[in-house]
Amino acid sequence: MTSETRTDHACTKISVARLNITTFGSRSDSHVFVSNSNSFKTPESACGLQWVVGLPTPPGLRPPVDQWPGARPARPARALPHISQQPGAQAQAAAIRRSPRASALDPGRCTAHSPTRIHTRAGMASSSSSSSSSSSSSSSCLSTASSPAHLLCSPSQLGVGPATSFVTRDGTRLMLDDKPWVAVGPNIYWLGQDENVQPNPAWPSQSRVLEVMAIAATMGANTIRSTTLGVSVGNSRSVEPSLGTFNETALETIDFALYTARAYGLRLIIPLADQYDYYHGGIPTFLRWRNLSATHPKADFGPFYDTTSQVYSDFALYVTTLLSHRSSLTNLTMAEDPTVLAFETGNELGGWGGSNYPPPSEWTTSIAKLIKSLAPNTLVVDGSYGVHKAGLNIDEIDIVSDHAYPPYSYNVRKAANLAHSSGKVFLLGEFDWTNRYYFPLTYLAVLIPAVVAALVFLLPARWWPWQASLGCFCCRGRRRRRRQAKASYFEGMHSDSVRLSSASVPLVEDSDSKYAFPPPSTPLGASSSALPSYDGRGSFLDRTLPIRRWHFSLLILLLAAPLGALIQAFLPTPLSSFLPAVEGLASDGKLSGSFYWSLFGKDSTCCQYVPHGDGYTLHYPSDPRVVDGSGQNVVELTKHAYRLSNNVTWWGAAISSLTLNDLPSVQCPQNASATMGTTDLKKRKRWERAKVTEL
Repeated sequence: MTSETRTDHACTKISVARLNITTFGSRSDSHVFVSNSNSFKTPESACGLQWVVGLPTPPGLRPPVDQWPGARPARPARALPHISQQPGAQAQAAAIRRSPRASALDPGRCTAHSPTRIHTRAGMASSSSSSSSSSSSSSSCLSTASSPAHLLCSPSQLGVGPATSFVTRDGTRLMLDDKPWVAVGPNIYWLGQDENVQPNPAWPSQSRVLEVMAIAATMGANTIRSTTLGVSVGNSRSVEPSLGTFNETALETIDFALYTARAYGLRLIIPLADQYDYYHGGIPTFLRWRNLSATHPKADFGPFYDTTSQVYSDFALYVTTLLSHRSSLTNLTMAEDPTVLAFETGNELGGWGGSNYPPPSEWTTSIAKLIKSLAPNTLVVDGSYGVHKAGLNIDEIDIVSDHAYPPYSYNVRKAANLAHSSGKVFLLGEFDWTNRYYFPLTYLAVLIPAVVAALVFLLPARWWPWQASLGCFCCRGRRRRRRQAKASYFEGMHSDSVRLSSASVPLVEDSDSKYAFPPPSTPLGASSSALPSYDGRGSFLDRTLPIRRWHFSLLILLLAAPLGALIQAFLPTPLSSFLPAVEGLASDGKLSGSFYWSLFGKDSTCCQYVPHGDGYTLHYPSDPRVVDGSGQNVVELTKHAYRLSNNVTWWGAAISSLTLNDLPSVQCPQNASATMGTTDLKKRKRWERAKVTEL
């Protein structure tokens, strides 16, 4: 009888011996899978896990209820009813048999190897296991929301083969087999060493490497950029742990990554130095080996860039050793392997920290010549941070690059135009996919003026209106002169009134005994000619106007509108606009590569996502509990990759209408037997034992 592997998602509750026991609604002759060992799972821990249907329950395999872990002793008079006797079991079994999605898990294609765990977009399902340890660990796996419509189990489903020809350069374009070609994919920096798992750092397990390669291929990638495949110095798991000492096991880790990339039809861009003092080493490591200052943020990198120094010789020896190492899996050196698209002279050289200037053109020329002498068929990328005119004049440099943090489409377009005008290939080595910068700043630019206008409108009514004039901020000199003239006029009027007051004029008695003022010495009207002239009528600018609350709120909004537009012009470009801008440059022949930062998968148990603290961690399938916003961005980046590469999806979905539910699931771990031959599997086992011994 042919068995069939399915994932059940309809769990029903029954009550047996005062216990809530979870069982599967499925075929009447089916049962929860029990391993060959004496251990077994409770139905509660197995709910949502992958299990075997279509096989009759072997006699004696079903354990008594009182032997279930944590269960109370069952009453002897009551026995556990068979699942076929449960209400609705027959209807549920018929529904499962009729389900078109259940048939997508082809057992002949995906179950021809050791037990696996199935990734889904909302979590993951665990398969049946033949060991008790697997049974105990599977209960920690993420819950499964829906069975996958498509499942990637091995690279044979992709219809791709290993790279047999090198990617070449024709002016400003990359060429593959005499056709224009665009590199696109993720940054997976941890393929050589990983600091996110214990021990820190550690060599990534083979299951992690296989899974993330499958994820990259599913998302439409044809190339991966990986820093630790080329920058590995200064710790016990590095290619060069100490000066002049090389670690063969670390080199075999790199061999496995290159071999897996070949199996999935992927190419690699490998930086050889790093601006920063990371766990896997960088320029400061070479400086410390020669007792030179490597303290950030203003370390002097001059000795590293001095082509006559011993530090430069140390780095040249490292590059020569790395590129000349012959793989036990492919029998090719890294310099001979067409899987390597390009070697990059460094990662963000001249970026933050250390000497904040791009490497001298003499150093870049010397390293590029060294790489070309070792790998004449492989392209060379200038590892400077950004496009610089000095690097555009180096003949040995084939490609220049830039990184977009945050993503400004204007800056990328400017760099691409500069490279295109100089006849160099341009690629976008890293860019931020999270929109973390864009949305908060956009909200601030829009909300702050609106909030201020609303607060002004809510001020007490007794404070309004304000009296102001149109000229309150202009013509100050003229208004000051008018105020002085006004003050002089009224001062003169006051002095005349004092002089003409009755207290200062003696009274005389006339013949009629009437009191009268003496005749003034000067006519009263004559004194006005000596006073300053004053025109009481003010100008139009001096007329007071009432300013009410709604006037002030409207003024704030009117002033904020052009300011908001200006801020919006300088905000980072959102991903929905940034990706089409990059694709437009590629269609114009000005861009030949696009790589987002950075892709992660599950850990070695295939039960948990590997976390990373930089905030740019992309997980596929997306789990919002790990990185907010990954879900829809996974879809956008997948569309972006397929549009740039002009490929079609291996599962037949249309790119224009692709949604998160249309994405296939990726089995973890992948079928190793489909990836490697028998001889390679033996080498892999020996390598694993050597790594365990090393640890």
